[in-house]
Amino acid sequence: MQRYNCRSLLHVSCTQQQSTCGTNIIVTIQLHHHQQHKPYYYVTMPPEVAQIVCDNIKWSTPISITPKVQASFSHLTGKQIH
Repeated sequence: MQRYNCRSLLHVSCTQQQSTCGTNIIVTIQLHHHQQHKPYYYVTMPPEVAQIVCDNIKWSTPISITPKVQASFSHLTGKQIH
């Protein structure tokens, strides 16, 4: 998946507070995006591709399987196949 220089920030903090009811744990999550990027897309692998990989895994390397898969499924990237 492509990465973006959107200057995002993820801050997670966890604190404990004592109260009359016992100990409370408070988790705070802050996420900021400074630049919009392209929407994500569906990246699951079709079952036929998984079968090709399984059938060839003992005798092939990821580099040699990739062109075989992409011949029928050109939309898949090498990283998805690996």
